[in-house]
Amino acid sequence: GSEVKIVLPIWLFVQSCVSVLSVRIAEIIGYRTLNFIAFAWFCLNNLAMVYVTNYYVYVLIYGVSNGLAIGLGYLPALYTGWTYFPDKKSVATGIILFCAGISACICSPIVRMIVNPDNLDSANP
Repeated sequence: GSEVKIVLPIWLFVQSCVSVLSVRIAEIIGYRTLNFIAFAWFCLNNLAMVYVTNYYVYVLIYGVSNGLAIGLGYLPALYTGWTYFPDKKSVATGIILFCAGISACICSPIVRMIVNPDNLDSANP
């Protein structure tokens, strides 16, 4: 519904703010370590969502906490690709962003089949 439309802007704002700092954090603790932390954090957030029944907790976890997790892992992945392929930065960026986008296209129908196996209409509960 319209009340959850605030989640994506919060997610993107937090992700953008954290992305600015993420490469510096990765230089301090290591890129693999930061990648693992971001991945684990994101997985734990989504696991926590199974138990969320409160709207404000939903906004906090999905908007703020997932924004932090994705922000920590997003730019360091691009930076690593640029480091390994300095003459092909645009190709490395394109492949990374393509994989990030296509994963949603592949995973969305799978998640829908798991969550709604009978393909029930959400408008008629």
